[in-house]
Amino acid sequence: MTRREQILTTAEQVFGNRKLAEDWFTKPAIGLGRCLPCMLLESKEGFTELADFLIRLDYGVY
Repeated sequence: MTRREQILTTAEQVFGNRKLAEDWFTKPAIGLGRCLPCMLLESKEGFTELADFLIRLDYGVY
């Protein structure tokens, strides 16, 4: 599974459906310094930041 697919699968679980996950993935995210989540996948650190962010969202800890 690619990094993109891993993040989208997790985002789908957090947001409730694939469309919302894909919309989030391509728009600036306040909790990520207004960066586009899709752009953060370019590095291992960015991938980790995205995964951590989604876990925090899921648990309501921003």
